[in-house]
Amino acid sequence: MTRDRTAGWAYVRSFGEVFEGDGAWYLTSADAVQYAQQHPEIFSSARALTRREGPCRSYRLPWTPRITSGIGQSWTRCLLPEWSTRSRMSCAAKLGVLIDAFVGRGSCDVIADLARLYPTQVFLTLFGLPLEDRDRFIEWAEFIIEHTGVATAEPDEQVAAVAGELFGYLQSYVDAKRQSPGPDMLSRILKLHGEDAWSNE
Repeated sequence: MTRDRTAGWAYVRSFGEVFEGDGAWYLTSADAVQYAQQHPEIFSSARALTRREGPCRSYRLPWTPRITSGIGQSWTRCLLPEWSTRSRMSCAAKLGVLIDAFVGRGSCDVIADLARLYPTQVFLTLFGLPLEDRDRFIEWAEFIIEHTGVATAEPDEQVAAVAGELFGYLQSYVDAKRQSPGPDMLSRILKLHGEDAWSNE
């Protein structure tokens, strides 16, 4: 992948549209991904964070869209289409700011300058979290992803510490939005899903 991403992806796809390796399932085509999304009774990631292992084991995250499936996603799907025009425009404006930062150079690194930053900005905007925390949020997430895997039963102390910082950060905003809800999606989720939306044991 480092030397030639085209060759790297070709190698991954050579195993088929759906294959298992190293304890994980890989979907290598748009059709396979769409099929998996539409069949949670077969493809479900709900078990990934309901286990007691891993850096997230002290938290229950039933509201997180990417780790729920079936009925658990139905209420989330009801909220997503209602994302306000104002929020969409705000995210579009933030995309413009990112582009403005490199447009004068005449070139960019799409991953570093755009793809790495924008999804987190959308998440922070959607959930009403401070945009200035973007880089710190990315560092937390990337560190945890890089140092843990599907086969990891127990994280090392450093991973556990970073995960604790991340979830402590999120918990503080959950607590704040329970006390003073806003127009953001996190406040609406907490209102809709009650105390089970996020609870640390």
